[in-house]
Amino acid sequence: MFGRNVRLPVDLMFGSPPVPVTPPDSTIFAWNLREQVRKIHQLARDNLDIASRRQNRLYDQRSRANSYQKGEKVWLYNPQRKKGRTPKLQTPWESPWEVTKQVMDVVYRIQRTPKGKPKFVHHDRLKPFHERHMLSQ
Repeated sequence: MFGRNVRLPVDLMFGSPPVPVTPPDSTIFAWNLREQVRKIHQLARDNLDIASRRQNRLYDQRSRANSYQKGEKVWLYNPQRKKGRTPKLQTPWESPWEVTKQVMDVVYRIQRTPKGKPKFVHHDRLKPFHERHMLSQ
């Protein structure tokens, strides 16, 4: 069920019972059933391994590791919904937040105002903030 063999306390104490090479005549059905289940489990393990590698490869293709410096302004992805307002008109990006510290390679501490409560967020939820400069006429 969980992709691995079950180990019971009795197996730890005495070891697994040896599996005979040829089945006894009275348990051919059980022997065939055990073999089918073993083959199905191995096939499921192989398919899980293939799917895991594929998902990892696809994630790595679109993943970008942005690095932000202290004092840099960023957008924060926060897809919380506000009650009474249609999701279509809500923006999931909040700005501007300021990076105050790089805690780990991919975790940053950000604050909205100098005295505001800091947040610790993964770099996947951040993107650079570029201010618009209006041309004066």
